[in-house]
Amino acid sequence: MATLTTRLTRLLGIKTPVVLAPMAIPGSLDRTAIAVHKAGGFGFTGAGTDDATKIRIRLQAVRTELNVPPSEPLPIGVGVLCWIADKPGNEEMVLAILAEHPKAIWLAFGTDLSKYVKQIREYNEKNGTSILIVVSATSLEEALQAANEWKVDILNVQGTEAGGHLSASAPPLSVFLIAVVTALQSSQDLPILLGAGGISTGAQVASLLTLGASGAVVGSRFLVTPEVNYAPARVQALLDADLKSTVISKAFDEVRDTMGWPEGISGRGLRTDIIKDEEEGASLEERVMRFHSGEGFRQVIYAGIGIALIKEVKSAEEIVMELHEDAVKALRAAAQILL
Repeated sequence: MATLTTRLTRLLGIKTPVVLAPMAIPGSLDRTAIAVHKAGGFGFTGAGTDDATKIRIRLQAVRTELNVPPSEPLPIGVGVLCWIADKPGNEEMVLAILAEHPKAIWLAFGTDLSKYVKQIREYNEKNGTSILIVVSATSLEEALQAANEWKVDILNVQGTEAGGHLSASAPPLSVFLIAVVTALQSSQDLPILLGAGGISTGAQVASLLTLGASGAVVGSRFLVTPEVNYAPARVQALLDADLKSTVISKAFDEVRDTMGWPEGISGRGLRTDIIKDEEEGASLEERVMRFHSGEGFRQVIYAGIGIALIKEVKSAEEIVMELHEDAVKALRAAAQILL
């Protein structure tokens, strides 16, 4: 495998700048993160809505699977939905993650991420650990705050193409990333930059590297893997998707009663009957009833627009290898332009 060396690969000691997004698919995403790690990338799992006890059990299982001694950090990261961590009763969530010493913690979607940045830093100072801080930004203002005020280790730039939750007003990834790179080019302590949003191919990974990112965050591409183990109907819906198959809407959260997201945050997912119900003017009460009845195809299947480029099931290892090799091919092809 040809080498792709970036600030990210050097910092994390990984072989390829491919990062598994911290999607909230407890259990199955743990397996996927392990597989991505073994393939040479860096895997994040998501804490989701699990409480502190469940999170520790999950991370201890990962440690056992990877045969990592308690004295060493887990070679994966954990994503935290900060609005979930903010809820009463979840005060121990981040502490539980810290206690299991993952390589990195990814903070996103909260009204005050700075308190968690501070908490991680204080834990590191007290315990002699070096857990990395990753913050996901959906606007230039958020990116500058994370980089200049909080001095985060890694900054994820999430474009509007992303699946799952995102800012409905976020710029397209390529424009957003260039804006962040330009705004931070004079910074003395430039954080390592990641790009996220619709990334499904190695050519896209290569493009992000040329635009100033040190790594590419990939989510939806891993949904159709044996590791995630989605139900056959979900997998087929994802494989059948085209460029018009996803939509950004609060309807997904409305029917599931998960409306605690910060202002301006919505979800991008497949256009199932949930969206059809909303477009036809059904009341929220009726939409919720239909969702829970199981009628039609009313599943919430979050996915980015890059899902349109995915037409077959592959293992997580195969995907990492393919993304890496195709990125190398794209970079080599681009280099020929200079000859």
